[in-house]
Amino acid sequence: MGSEGDEKRIIKKPRFLCLHGFRTSAEILKKQVHKWPQSVIKKLDLVFLDAPFPCQGKSDVEGIFDPPYYEWFQFNKGAILSAALPNLQEKGVALTKVPKVKFLIIIGGAKFRSPWVAEKAYSSPIRSPSLHFLGTSIYSLFLSQ
Repeated sequence: MGSEGDEKRIIKKPRFLCLHGFRTSAEILKKQVHKWPQSVIKKLDLVFLDAPFPCQGKSDVEGIFDPPYYEWFQFNKGAILSAALPNLQEKGVALTKVPKVKFLIIIGGAKFRSPWVAEKAYSSPIRSPSLHFLGTSIYSLFLSQ
């Protein structure tokens, strides 16, 4: 029960940090994600960021999407960084000045191949609820915390 003076309840949309893949861009990922049903997109606060490094090679999306293209680091390919971020954040190595990653959506992901980096990034399972898109199939993995 409320009165006319009660403030309206503000419902915050869940915020998702959207990190594009190897040698693509935030704009490209935004175009891809906005093909999802509007009934889903309008319920989310999506934040798209470009990687810090200009592309240093051929992009797999040349001729499909216009440049510029960016890289998160100079390495091989895949949503490698995205898959590692939750564990790196938990260990205080990455994303130390932002709220904890609560959900993870990975499109076309892969793992670091370097044993030294893999040990740091994947020494424990991803604890955030996650959704993985691989090829034309969707795999979801929801782990309890």
